[in-house]
Amino acid sequence: SNNTYTGAPFFWEDYGYVGVATFVVAVYGAIRERRRNVVMFTIGMTLLAFLFVLGRDTPVFRIAYLLVPGMKLFRFPSRFLILVELGLALLASIGLTRLGGDLRRAMGARAAIAITVALCAGTAIDLLIHQPRQNPVVPAATWLEPPATVGAVHADAAAPRTFTPHHRDLHRATFLRAASFRASGGRNQ
Repeated sequence: SNNTYTGAPFFWEDYGYVGVATFVVAVYGAIRERRRNVVMFTIGMTLLAFLFVLGRDTPVFRIAYLLVPGMKLFRFPSRFLILVELGLALLASIGLTRLGGDLRRAMGARAAIAITVALCAGTAIDLLIHQPRQNPVVPAATWLEPPATVGAVHADAAAPRTFTPHHRDLHRATFLRAASFRASGGRNQ
């Protein structure tokens, strides 16, 4: 957020922090509840999505790119971070529920509630500290201001030349309309 990032893609696309406690409790939940089908599925989904996030650094994304229909539409494998974050959040909720039960049996209900509430509050504070640094917020006037190129276009001739997407298609369509207009003897169709 302070313009010091020097990595390959956009830094906001490579950021998936869910909190230290969330990660630790997710691992706890994955280990303690690993025999449940929903937990095994969530672990598999999270790990596979993480391998996709690594993109060309592992062969997994390339294999999926070649074999799975629709994967060729993904330009940024880092967008699979949403599935990693979802998986960690689900595993953390399962882990926190299991931890609460384990603590209740070991220490009593009050201690279990106090520890689980402290973990949730600590995660909220952790995210409040770290999120603003990773997700930049700038004044609206800065990004609503027209770019310098707008001034360059306006400063050009009375009829400035600009880039038109699909200009060849527009030219062909106009040419075909003009040909049909001439063929009809100049009458509008």
